[in-house]
Amino acid sequence: MNNKTKKRLIEDVVRFSEEELGLKFGKSFLSRQGLPFYFVYVSEKNNLQIPIKAFMVGKSKLRFRTYCSAFLFQKSLQIRNFDTMIYKCYAHSQELSKALFNFSAGAVTQVLFHEIFHNHILGRIEDRHSNYEESFADAIGYLGAIEFSKRTSLLNTDFLLESENAFEKVSLFIKKSIDNVREKKIGNNFYFDAQKNLEKITSGLDDYQIQRFNYKFNNSFLVRCEPYCYNYSSNKDVLLNQDNLFDWAKASVKYIRDDWAFGW
Repeated sequence: MNNKTKKRLIEDVVRFSEEELGLKFGKSFLSRQGLPFYFVYVSEKNNLQIPIKAFMVGKSKLRFRTYCSAFLFQKSLQIRNFDTMIYKCYAHSQELSKALFNFSAGAVTQVLFHEIFHNHILGRIEDRHSNYEESFADAIGYLGAIEFSKRTSLLNTDFLLESENAFEKVSLFIKKSIDNVREKKIGNNFYFDAQKNLEKITSGLDDYQIQRFNYKFNNSFLVRCEPYCYNYSSNKDVLLNQDNLFDWAKASVKYIRDDWAFGW
């Protein structure tokens, strides 16, 4: 994507986010474009559980600026017999990477809506619960891109619809896998078979989404995917049940705040 197309796409997505979706956000993160981050995710091997002693702070991930730093930390966890993965992150709510714009325009648009939603949430919810926020961000990312594509010649609406359909299938598959692991309904070949099945489902995704799931299927991978996938389908329905696009943001904020208050 050349600089002129990138600039136009960002400007158009920002305008659509404000005027059509009612998202209110600081725009400074859109101009900060550096290198990708690397996140190390960790889980117990026998449970979908974050080992508190791994990070000393009870988090499921730790962020690094270079792959080398992430790799060394990953090795220190593997020695202690944890499941681990290194995830290459092309965008987050404070910064986009230049490499993000090597992906298709449709994929970039999804990510822009996703990160704009995170910035909209900032300051509106004191206790932010990632299992709802991330899946709402993905839903707004995909559905926002689909609606936006109907108003621009930059994107292919049919391909976005196909990719979103595949993403929902991926999410439901991962949700079922998480439930099976937690309920101990897994056999000796569970992870191997799940890897093969996931590869088949992800073939319908766009280029950016494919790389999100192109990792070894283990418990740390499921820990990574859970906030994005576990509630995606139900949160997507919340958006589609609204009377208009402008209500998406309000419904998402209310849902995240209310369900966190009920102890999720």
